[in-house]
Amino acid sequence: MSDDKQLARERFLDFGLPAPIGELLAKDTPELEFADYADVIGYPVCVKPNNLAKGLGVHPKVNDRDGVIDAVRAIRDLGKTSGIIVENHVPGVDLRVSVVGDKVIGATLRTAAYVLGDGVSTVQQLVKKRNIERKVNPHLGLNPIGEDSVAEGYLYSQGYSWDSVPSVKERVALSGPANISAGGDSVDVTDEMSEAAKSIAVSAVESMGLLHGGVDLLLNDYAHENANIFVNELNPSSGLGPHIYPGVGLRRDIPSAIVDYYFPGSKQLEGSRNWVFALDEASRLFRDKVAGAVQLVPLTIPKDPVWRRYVVDATAKSVGTFRNGALGILRKRDVNGYFGRLEENKYQVAFCGERTSVEKVDRSLKNLATRSSSTLRLASRAAFTSAPGVRAV
Repeated sequence: MSDDKQLARERFLDFGLPAPIGELLAKDTPELEFADYADVIGYPVCVKPNNLAKGLGVHPKVNDRDGVIDAVRAIRDLGKTSGIIVENHVPGVDLRVSVVGDKVIGATLRTAAYVLGDGVSTVQQLVKKRNIERKVNPHLGLNPIGEDSVAEGYLYSQGYSWDSVPSVKERVALSGPANISAGGDSVDVTDEMSEAAKSIAVSAVESMGLLHGGVDLLLNDYAHENANIFVNELNPSSGLGPHIYPGVGLRRDIPSAIVDYYFPGSKQLEGSRNWVFALDEASRLFRDKVAGAVQLVPLTIPKDPVWRRYVVDATAKSVGTFRNGALGILRKRDVNGYFGRLEENKYQVAFCGERTSVEKVDRSLKNLATRSSSTLRLASRAAFTSAPGVRAV
């Protein structure tokens, strides 16, 4: 249901939650009917596709009939939506709220993509500079400000072009939707968020029969208890990047909160920081429809782990012999690790376990290297992240 924005809105309203007034129209409805409906509910309006994500095709704050028709045409050109929604535009800010159980774990204020003028640089130069600055953030760096026709059209609608030179501290918007995937910014406001807003976010998740999810709120003041608050959308698998890597503010560990909620008796084992389950292999079995259920190997933490990472120089002729022999040695001993290719004729074997087991593997690998005409070099004794068992990667 959360994939259908109209059905979600109807559920919110049925649950007594505030949501924007709007209507879903078939995408092939005559353009004038979209404009007529906008006239009825009053401007400004928001025009958006019914079932697309990441702000794709969203046109906020459309102020007249011509704007509605232009937005409808642009959405139709995307060719992906089941219908088009026209709804009241809600002034204020956009908040993504992550709820787990009956608690708000994180709240991120999202802003649309923009640049600030310096009185010298063009808009295009400012965008390139901002995108370089965004790269220091693991999440924002993956979502640069666009330099495409959509951004260009938004610039032109405000009287700017790529060559315009904004004055000092003049703010120039490059996108309408407050969406990070479109180059927007994120600010953590979890501690400042009002109890009223938190309560509505929790209720929105409950209305869908879910135990956790990301709620998009539209409100004029996220800190005021008497603010006007509207539930815009809900995503049961919303991206967590803005919470973990906010542009401004504290990080919020949403993944741990989810795990703790569903597995309340679980806890991090002492010394388990470098150990992970091989979920990629389990997922592959499901994707390939090989198995309907997978039992993971229990995670046993060595009491006194010792770590080894070797680099192997082997020819195309000898690598097969060394690889098969090394995997056999690792699997015979009680160690965990992997064998993988670094570059042409250069490979890596990494393993860890109790000291006695690791020292036995050391001796066996050195003998194997001699027999296979390969060169074995110890690269590191530092700890690394490993899954239980031995894998070829």
